[in-house]
Order: sequence, then C-alpha cells, then structure tokens
Amino acid sequence: MDETGRMGLGKVNDGRVPVSEPTLFDKIDDAGKADRERVWVEIDVNGFYVERMRDFGGPWLACELMKMLGLPEFFEKTIPSGREEIPWSSMAQILVAARFCDPSSELRIAETWFGRTALDDILGVPVEKVNDDRLYRSLDMLLPHKEAIEKHLKGRFEGLFGIEYDLYLYDVTSTFFEGAADKNPTAKRGYSRDHRTVNKSGFSGMAHDLLYVWFRSTDYRMNKNENWIYSQPLIARIASRFASRLS
Repeated sequence: MDETGRMGLGKVNDGRVPVSEPTLFDKIDDAGKADRERVWVEIDVNGFYVERMRDFGGPWLACELMKMLGLPEFFEKTIPSGREEIPWSSMAQILVAARFCDPSSELRIAETWFGRTALDDILGVPVEKVNDDRLYRSLDMLLPHKEAIEKHLKGRFEGLFGIEYDLYLYDVTSTFFEGAADKNPTAKRGYSRDHRTVNKSGFSGMAHDLLYVWFRSTDYRMNKNENWIYSQPLIARIASRFASRLS
C-alpha cells in the first residue's frame, strides 16, 4: 500500500474520516450512508473467545424452503395434536431439515446434529427436548399421512413451477435387513437381488418425474413375485393418482 493509502487508513482509525459503508446492523439514512455513532471499546484479547458456534445457513434455508412448500401449515393442519409437550409439526420440521442438511439417523440428530444448529432459535424447540424417542414417535405420527404428504408436495411443485405432469418414471429397488426384523411386515425371505438369501429382504418402488423429483414410494413384501410389482393394477393406481401414463 502506498503512503496515501496508509494515511487514509490512519484517518479512519483516528475517527477523522467517517466510514460510509454500512455494516449488517447499521441504519441507513436517506443519502444511503450508514447512520451511526462511532463507539470505541477496550478489550483484553487474551480473554476474548467465541463459544457455542452453531450452523445457521443450512437450517435456515431448509426452513425457508419448507415455508415455500407450505409444509409448516400442512403439518399443523394434518397431524392431530394431543398432550405432547413439543408440537408434532415442529418435530416434523426438524426431521425434514435434518434430511435436507445432513441425512443421518434419528439418534445422531438428537445426540449430535440438532445441538450444533440454530434450529432451537429458529423453530423455538429447546435442545434438551429433542431426543431419539421423540423423533421416532414423530415418524410414527407422519406415516399415516404419507399419501397426503405426497399429494401436497406434487401440488406445490405444480403451483411453484407451472409443471404439468403427463409422464412419470417408476423404478424398483431392494434392500435387506440385519437382525430378525420380526416387527417389519415387509421383511420376508425369498428372492434377493443383493444375493443375501440368509437375510430378510424387501422391495421398494419409487415414482418420480423426469427431473427425478420424488412423489411416491411403496414398500413390498419380498415373497411376492417380482413381476407382480410391474402389474397393470399397480401401475393404474399410481397413474390415476399422479399422472396420465407411466414408464
């Protein structure tokens, strides 16, 4: 930096030249300049530190996108309220934000992820109230409304982007389960694409548009013949609900 630049910085530091560029919280006058009084504070740099740093950008963006999709109002209207301490609609938003920002298990969301974010301030849910049991129960509350959620999201995408859906793609994949999986009605032994005949397995079907936006998923028992999944009755049910034709 030349001498003129150094002199200019010196004047600013001495307070002889007003700084016109506004900072985040400055009030702006009619001339577009920052309207503020200069305040000087002495600090001990050895005792200055930052604590409890939290992620804000990603969780905030997730909440804004949920507002665009109308999900907060949808959850409040759809999920029945009871004696719960934390509204199920708020817990559902936490699950959606976690899936958007950092997909992981409900246990990790409760023990690690949520406390590192600013969602407690954004959604008004204290960190100590978010635990794996409450998150799992939130999934139980959402599951009966799966079809309504799918229809709502499809409608919002149509309204936001003016998309007309006349073609859907439908695909099937399989997965296997570790352990007995006795309480999972879709877990059966049979044909396994993963060549894990010892493990119980299941099919999952997914319908999406040409932009790979998901709108419908279905789980199938493994002991059904794989060709049944592509049967005309199943395709007709999905087509009548979401599109005029499927591939």
